Amino acid sequence: MGYKIDTPWTNMHKHDIEMLNSIIDDKYCIENEIGRKLSIMKQINEEFNREVNSINFDNIVNYMQSNNWKWAFYDDGPSYRVPTKDEMITFLKKNFLKNGLYEMIELQKSRFSVSSGGFWFDISLNDGTYYVNIVFDIAHFMKDDINE
Repeated sequence: MGYKIDTPWTNMHKHDIEMLNSIIDDKYCIENEIGRKLSIMKQINEEFNREVNSINFDNIVNYMQSNNWKWAFYDDGPSYRVPTKDEMITFLKKNFLKNGLYEMIELQKSRFSVSSGGFWFDISLNDGTYYVNIVFDIAHFMKDDINE
């Protein structure tokens, strides 16, 4: 395992790369790194679940229905409808949480934010604690003049 020494540049840095490989190939260091990543994943997932459980999805569905705000679905061809609570949660997990976990764990970022479908999603790291905030933004919603 470790980094390959197979280019002119890596050959020039062979000694340093071999030292780095001796560190990253050590089973203890690998297990320590896996443990660190699992801890981050667990903390963010717990915060995500806490935040999802605090959202009143019935209010969101009612607002979307009363304003004819629909999402695009592509199951058997394109269709448009108001999503269910479960579809919203699945959307948040697949599109926001998964990407946020990658950014926070693998890229070691201290913040990840994204918005789509009316939701604003934010993961942040502050003083060693991870926070997840999910907001459904109606402030920027504009009715489609064509449908009125």
